[in-house]
Amino acid sequence: MKSTRIAIVAFLLAAVLQAQAASLSTEGRGQVLLFPFITSENDWDTYLGIKTAPTGGNIVRLRFLGARDGNLLHTFTIYSAEGEDWRAAVTRAGDGSLLRIAEGSCTLADSGQFGGAGDEFPLAAGVMMLEAYAVSLRLGEELVESSCAEIAARWDSGGDWRADPDDGLEEDDWVFSYFAEGYAVGIAGYFDLVNVEKALSATLPATALRNVIENVPHTAPDAETPNLMDADAIVQMPDGTTLEPASGEGIDAVAMVLAVHEPQPPGNFSPGVIANDVITAKGVNASTDWIVTLPLRGYRTYGDVIEYEGEVRQCDPLGAVIIGENFVTFNRSLDRSWSTWGEGVMHNGRFSGIAIDPVPPLGSAPFLCSAVNVLTFGDSDPIFLSEDAEGQYRAEGFRFDSWSDVVRTMEYRFLNFRNPPHEFRGRPVLGFRATTFVNNTLGGSTRAILSNYMTLREHDTGS
Repeated sequence: MKSTRIAIVAFLLAAVLQAQAASLSTEGRGQVLLFPFITSENDWDTYLGIKTAPTGGNIVRLRFLGARDGNLLHTFTIYSAEGEDWRAAVTRAGDGSLLRIAEGSCTLADSGQFGGAGDEFPLAAGVMMLEAYAVSLRLGEELVESSCAEIAARWDSGGDWRADPDDGLEEDDWVFSYFAEGYAVGIAGYFDLVNVEKALSATLPATALRNVIENVPHTAPDAETPNLMDADAIVQMPDGTTLEPASGEGIDAVAMVLAVHEPQPPGNFSPGVIANDVITAKGVNASTDWIVTLPLRGYRTYGDVIEYEGEVRQCDPLGAVIIGENFVTFNRSLDRSWSTWGEGVMHNGRFSGIAIDPVPPLGSAPFLCSAVNVLTFGDSDPIFLSEDAEGQYRAEGFRFDSWSDVVRTMEYRFLNFRNPPHEFRGRPVLGFRATTFVNNTLGGSTRAILSNYMTLREHDTGS
């Protein structure tokens, strides 16, 4: 009876897949999760959580990526028991970082190390990005009851999984709960940035992608696959239309899903936009950092390659800073000087309020050259990284005209000129802003003492 039900599910699933396309998951559960920012620098820890299906036996692959170039740093495999999720902390330890498991009975590292709750795995960096993949098959009933040592031994030389990675695995007939997803297995996740010393903490969900890879394979803990180069999807845009990458390569489909604006026909120009609030109020000791990450930096060049500080780097040499209804755009020249490129007024009614006065001086606009970029506004201290850290930038020289220094919306524009022209022009971008209020009083009044507080909000994107 069970095999018949699985066969029916597989038939229906195959039919649904014909109509499915890669897209962002509105409910936060998907086949692939992207965590844009993980740090253990400057007294910060990052708590990670991944929620799997309650049936147990779920397999999740983790890929930690470098903050400079998006290069692969570590791979892990999570094997879940029935009813458990996976939680861990990335924390500082001496001169390095650790992944400390809080929940989850079996985690295998690329080094061969394995363990469960309370065990620690060394990490190569203090700032990273993370990808998580829901493997399409799950542990069979017998393997769910195995110890972590027994599971790890299956990857030893001569082990069962070295000969056949699918040995003892089975399809999950819990597919009906995720029928709208198009795939049987779905995961959801979050990251929580925590600074115990300053009593700051805030959480955001991971970005969930649906229908990226038809079947996510079960691979060795030290394998580089699965990854987003395995994508074999077309793209479903927010308006319901579908697009197929011109190159025929699925990574371009993922790029379209994560782009800061919809693809434009060849020959057209349209700037991609990220927008968010900026708060730098002295009265409440407020600081704002923007985290702007280029999640596909390690896969392909979506941007411009130039010489930067004596190196050939992939950077963003064209940008615009906009406040309120007025904006000034800047052109970044190769000798590291800024020049005013033009100015104008936005007429779409989207923004209102505070204008730039005076125009920011040369050198004040950001220039993004890392996979993970942290942009600090005004003269506030950086929240997450040190002033001279790789990927740390500053936007200064703005005079805000309100008492609270609150800019309801500030934009950063990626001006995408592509030669030769391609259907896809935008940069794939993920990120958020963080605003902190630390140990101060409201307006100097001793009667209004503020508690330490941090808020995170994802960037708005559009054209």
